[in-house]
Amino acid sequence: MEKIIKNKHLIIGYLGMLILQSNNIPLIIQSIEGQAVNLYTPLMSITGLSFYLYYSLIRKDLLYTIGNGIGISLCAILILTNI
Repeated sequence: MEKIIKNKHLIIGYLGMLILQSNNIPLIIQSIEGQAVNLYTPLMSITGLSFYLYYSLIRKDLLYTIGNGIGISLCAILILTNI
């Protein structure tokens, strides 16, 4: 029973990561289409995610390490398509 609960928590964690990280996709599409996007939010997000990534690496937390890596990558794409 304990293993089922642990797997349920893990699935919910990965689902939450997917929902959170997909938040940047509409902005990336707007940027690729040539629409101006405010860069303040992705720059602050990269800063915060970098600190959080460091913390997750120290704690050896795979879920947060993957999520932070995806978040940093999506924010970098958003910034690079806006330059």
